[in-house]
Amino acid sequence: MVASAYAWVEAAVAFFPRLQQWQSAVRDALLEVGIGPNNGNTYEHMEGTKVGGSTFDEAGKRHTAADLLQHADSNNITVLLFANVHRILFAPPGSPPKASGVVFSDSSGVRHQAFLRQGPWSEVLVAAGAIGSPHLLMLSGVGDGASLRAHDIPVVLNLPGVGKGMADNPANAIYVPSPIPVETSLIQIVGITDFGGYIEAASGAQASLSQVVSLGTVAPGLRNEAVMLQYAEALKYLPHEIQRILGQAGVILQKVDGPASSGSLSLNEINIEDSPLVRFNYYSAPEDLFTCIETTRVVQQILNTEAMRNFTYTSFPDTIRRNAEMIGNFMPANLDVITLAEWCRNTVTTIWHYHGGCQVGSVVDKDYRVVGAAGLRVIDGSIFDSSPGTNPQATVMMLGRYMGLKIHQDRQ
Repeated sequence: MVASAYAWVEAAVAFFPRLQQWQSAVRDALLEVGIGPNNGNTYEHMEGTKVGGSTFDEAGKRHTAADLLQHADSNNITVLLFANVHRILFAPPGSPPKASGVVFSDSSGVRHQAFLRQGPWSEVLVAAGAIGSPHLLMLSGVGDGASLRAHDIPVVLNLPGVGKGMADNPANAIYVPSPIPVETSLIQIVGITDFGGYIEAASGAQASLSQVVSLGTVAPGLRNEAVMLQYAEALKYLPHEIQRILGQAGVILQKVDGPASSGSLSLNEINIEDSPLVRFNYYSAPEDLFTCIETTRVVQQILNTEAMRNFTYTSFPDTIRRNAEMIGNFMPANLDVITLAEWCRNTVTTIWHYHGGCQVGSVVDKDYRVVGAAGLRVIDGSIFDSSPGTNPQATVMMLGRYMGLKIHQDRQ
């Protein structure tokens, strides 16, 4: 059923890109440094170099999970846009915890209550993501009892695992100015090493001027929303020559599998609109740092390959050198362990592959039912112990399809 669910998602929203000059060069460079075999176009996750699936079709149109709604039975589904669920409702106090509905606000901010139909099959399915799902459970009274009481939230179910095991795969972006124009591309090629490092590439102005690159130029301790907004605004006023250089540049991104490092999510305020406090503890596990160091060394080899010769400078023009700290992170000159460890920590960025917070065994069971509560499941990336593959999109969408079929099958 898992394989058929993957195939169903792939048929709906996945496409193989047509490689152009930059992506082709990175593919050849990966193979040149020994990240083989060449696995070609494949959705499978395996060591070597491959062209992965994309949610952009041949016309450049992006497809999302919303596209899957066209396959739904419109008589059985109602979609509310711009609605926020504030908390899950449970059966009256004194009875075992059982989800009975939700409190939500509509696009005008008006609050409503929606209740489940009476019956053994009625359930609330939470799919708010690795940050949203544990946050919603806590606001609904499901989580660590002491923490909930500290926020004056009535405890419905004492479940200390909610919000634990939060992780995000650490990533480091290396800016690669090119002497010749490159295409605009997002992640297409990926090199999967045998030690847990993934190497991916993007190119063109959309990639090199993105906040993924700019975020890494600001030390982690100094990053906040105001600083990043100022940085993004400053990029608009860069001299024309710098913008031209940025427009014909590539980015090589390394991502750590797993990761072994993890943190936690806790409440900040008691409103769903207020973001919770999240700490991922990037590179706190030595094995993650080792992976970054080794992957960065492989990237250095890639930049020195014959395949990349036309896309790299033997020495940077003065314009690039003068504006280096504004443009992005370059390959560190020294590749010793201490220097690379510091570089990995100082230039780490998110890759938005958040997971954990409602993990199997501590929060949900093998069928993703919340332990100790009836009529309540969590079905999203918060159940993962590690992020699947080089990008978890396919697995998250597969999970929705798979669980929909499984729940339907169980009801039959």
